[in-house]
Formats: sequence, structure tokens, C-alpha cells
Amino acid sequence: MGKREPRAKNAKAQETFLTRSREKREEKTREAKEIRVKLGQWGFLQLSIFRNLA
Repeated sequence: MGKREPRAKNAKAQETFLTRSREKREEKTREAKEIRVKLGQWGFLQLSIFRNLA
């Protein structure tokens, strides 16, 4: 199932947490896709290298 999510005290809090983290993850991938399209593959490659060093 991938990496383990930290457990919350109760089911409702856990549900909220999972939803929020999933939304954040989707937002990040969406932003990454937009950046990739704007820069093209070469620019994206440079950006990813730079981000790995930062």
C-alpha cells in the first residue's frame, strides 16, 4: 500500500487527515505537470536536478 500514514486518535480525524494529504499530493502533481508542460522536458530535467540539490 505504499508508505504508512500516521494514525489519528479517531476515525473521523484520520479520514480528514487522509483526505487533506491526498488533496495536497494531487495539487503537487498537478503543479508539477503544469511546470513540465511550460518548460518542456529539458527545462524540467534541469529543474528536478536543481530541486534535488537544494
